[in-house]
Formats: sequence, structure tokens, C-alpha cells
Amino acid sequence: MTDLNTAVLALWSDDPAPDDLLSFDAVAATVADALLDDALDPVALGLSGTWGSGKTTVLGLVRRELDERAEEDQKVLVIETEPWRYDPTTGAKESLIGEVLAALAKEVENTQTAVEGAKATATKLVRRLAKRIDWARAIKLTAKTSLAFQIPSVNEIVDLVKPAEGDEDQVRGLEAFRGEFNELMGSAALAHLQAVAVLVDDLDRCLPETVIESLEAIRLFLAVPKMSFVIAADEERVADAIRTRFSDTGATPEAAPDDEEPAKLYLHKIVQTTIPLPALSRFDTQAFLLLLQLQQHLPNDQVEHVTDQCAVVRRAGGASTTLPASATSTSRRSWPSRAA
Repeated sequence: MTDLNTAVLALWSDDPAPDDLLSFDAVAATVADALLDDALDPVALGLSGTWGSGKTTVLGLVRRELDERAEEDQKVLVIETEPWRYDPTTGAKESLIGEVLAALAKEVENTQTAVEGAKATATKLVRRLAKRIDWARAIKLTAKTSLAFQIPSVNEIVDLVKPAEGDEDQVRGLEAFRGEFNELMGSAALAHLQAVAVLVDDLDRCLPETVIESLEAIRLFLAVPKMSFVIAADEERVADAIRTRFSDTGATPEAAPDDEEPAKLYLHKIVQTTIPLPALSRFDTQAFLLLLQLQQHLPNDQVEHVTDQCAVVRRAGGASTTLPASATSTSRRSWPSRAA
């Protein structure tokens, strides 16, 4: 088989697309509008679609959109995370919070606008919060070990990590986390941040325990002013995980009014609104396949030209037959022939 034939018959990767071939930039702009809306602060948005529908690609476009809108004195800090990659021994809740704190610690360290006193105060807050997470991780890991080997008991572990009576510098546990985290986000060292956007991908790949803990971390600990979240997942699969989780424990979410399903109610109390990815039309499918083929044979500038023309036709509600002849005729003549 020749190299040419190998190139013609090569399979396309199902990795997130680096180029926007389906005009998903309109969806990304809508998400960015909501994330930066002061009236929705804090906010958690869902980006819903089936596996392979382009959610990760849209998250990349959201990041690009936020970067383009950011101003020098009003930065948007973007944090990307994938809960299904978390270490199950330390807990999804602690892992997600830990990633956010690590990004904020780096931001405090690198900021040039805050005075040293403000940076020192923020750094101290970050360290206190990190210690709380470390203790939470330790108790969870030790509790799991104790259950497996039956030494020591869980009650003994809880007594071990309880703060000493009268300890003013209490760092153990997560009880006061939200208040201190709110203080950190409002500190002078982070005054240059307009928002922190946490892009959560592939939540629908996770086990039910990870799904619940990730949602709880967002709702119970991190939902303070200047924090925003985009949760990219198949909403139905996340609801299935919630059903499974509460079924396993014998507990159920709060009963829903108007007979709304409890699992959906639980999800909607955390995610204010969900933006569904649009299903592909016949034109979308035809244009996408055409552009994938053009990418293999034409320079980037020519592919971008055809992509732009496809976007114009798509937004006008047209069909593939309405594409200007110049969009494909010259391109086809540039393709190598199989007979070559």
C-alpha cells in the first residue's frame, strides 16, 4: 500500500477537535456571557450532550472566548479539571477543591498588583484551606483502611482529628471552609480577578460516588462570589449516577414539587441551567465530513475559507446545495487522485 493510499484511508481521531468545524463558537459565546454576568454570580452551568457530541471541544472554545474577553486588570482565571481521573482513595470532593486551591495559590504568587502584605494574607488563607483539605483526605483514607483491616475504629479516627478545645488556629475538617474560601476570593491579592471559571469535563464517565462528591464540592464549598462552573456531561447519565448513589444508601433526594423526578431536582439545585449542544442537521453532517476531508489535502487558509462559508450558510438555515461553487470546486481540483 502506498503512502498516498494510507493517507486517504486513514481513520480520524475522536479526540477533541482543535478547529471549530460546526460553528460551536456561538454556544461558547453564550456560556461565556453567563459566566461573566454579575447577576449570576456565583453560577454553575451544565453543558449537556451525548458522548462524542463535542462537549470537550466546546469547553476549549469557552476557554478561548474567556481569554479573548479578559482585560489586564480584570482577568478570568480558567481551571480545567476531569473528575474521572481523580485518585479514588483521596476523594473527588477533596481533589476538586485541591485543584482550585492550587491554581489560586499560583495566582497569588504571580500577581504583580497586590502589595506584599495582601499577598501574605492571601497566602496564609490558602495554606489554612489546604490544611483542611489535607486533614479531610487523611481521615477519608484512614477510615477506608480501618474498615478494611478493622483497626482502629472509625470513631477513634474522628476523635484523633478533632480540633483541640480552644484552638483558635483550627485547620482540621471542612466545617469553616466556605467562609474562609469566600474571604480568600474577596482578598486584595485576588482583586484583579473578574472571575474564576472551573471547566469540569467528563463527569458522566465517573462512578456515582465521584459524581455526587464533585457536585457537592461545587455547591457546598466553592459556590462563593467570583466562582463559576461549567459542567460538561450527559445530563441523563449524571441523573442515573444520582439515582444509583441514593438507591445504594437507602436515602433519597428531597421530594420534588409537581412530581419532578428527585434525581433531576437534586441536579437542578446545583446546576442553575443547562445548555444542550444542538443535534447535527443534515447540512452539519455533510459540511463536517467535507471539512475533515479538506483538512487532509489543503492548506489551512483554504480550509478556513470553506469553514467560514459553511458557517454563513448554517446560520442562514441553508443546505449544502446552497454553498457557493467556489467553496468546493477549487478544493476538489486540488485533491490528489486515487489513480495517481
